[in-house]
Amino acid sequence: MNVLAESDPGFKKTKILMQRTVSLSQMLKEAKEKERERLSSQMVTEPTAHYGILFDDYQGLSHLEALEILSNESEGRVSNTHH
Repeated sequence: MNVLAESDPGFKKTKILMQRTVSLSQMLKEAKEKERERLSSQMVTEPTAHYGILFDDYQGLSHLEALEILSNESEGRVSNTHH
C-alpha cells in the first residue's frame, strides 16, 4: 500500500476525494441500517430478495466507492484537458 505524503502532488485533491467518499459511504451505511430495521420490523411471510441486502452481500459499497474515485479522476482529467 502506498503512503501519501502531504508534499505529494495531488495530495489535497486525494484528501478531499477521500473525505467525500467517506461521508457518502457513511450516508449509505446509515440508510442501510434504517432499511434493515424497517425490514426486520415488518412481518415477512415469504422469502424476498431485497436489493439492499444483495448490495451488501456482493460488497456493493466497495464497488461504488471505487467507481466514484474513478469517476472523479476521469472528471479531473477531462476538465484539465479542456482548459
